[in-house]
Amino acid sequence: MAITAGFSAVAEIARRMKNDKVREHGLDADESNADIMSFCVGVRGGVHRFMIYHGPGPYAARQAAYWTALLTRCDEVYIVADARYKTIPLEEVEATGDPEGGYEAGQLGEEWEAGQREGIQECLVVQRYPFLGPVTCAYYNYTRDGDKIRWTHVFSPDPEMNAGAIDDHIQAAFRQKGDLDIQITKFMDDAAAGAEFTLEEQKYWEDRGAAKFLSTKSSVFLATVLTDPPVSFREGQEVTDE
Repeated sequence: MAITAGFSAVAEIARRMKNDKVREHGLDADESNADIMSFCVGVRGGVHRFMIYHGPGPYAARQAAYWTALLTRCDEVYIVADARYKTIPLEEVEATGDPEGGYEAGQLGEEWEAGQREGIQECLVVQRYPFLGPVTCAYYNYTRDGDKIRWTHVFSPDPEMNAGAIDDHIQAAFRQKGDLDIQITKFMDDAAAGAEFTLEEQKYWEDRGAAKFLSTKSSVFLATVLTDPPVSFREGQEVTDE
């Protein structure tokens, strides 16, 4: 069954996933087990088509987002991730001239792991990147106590806060996808010419092929095409329950 998209729908799915993770792993010795695996959602025509989970490594998130935006022929890409942020007092920003308060990449996580957590807020981040139109983003703040989670409030940051590597990679992919979509359409039309596929069947096999190809990328851990039933690929191979 197709899942109708929309910011609130993606956010609700992500929050349910987070609830389940905390319920299952909130009492584990390693509290990171209760974090969700970051993923991209590809939306086409207002319907969820793909879920792409990125692999490990500092560049995997931006690369997986790039490939999702480039190859799935979707008109919206959502990025969902567990995250933390810290509000820097205005006087500190003015004193240092640095809106990030002198923090370097990874430093916030290091402080959290070291137990220096004052002022650090956990949240679920949902970002929407449309092919046309502005980027939108929301931070869904929460607190955890063992296997229980309490959602507190939603923070919508200034759009300028979305600037960064993932934003750059998705925008680059969107700039390239126009010509590539034309090439893919021609290739699929030629391939289906003698196969007597209906339009829906052609789209089905096209999306399966895209997910399978995406799964071969080193930055992608798992690529799922949201057919009925969904089909997942890892390292170019279909994942089965066996």
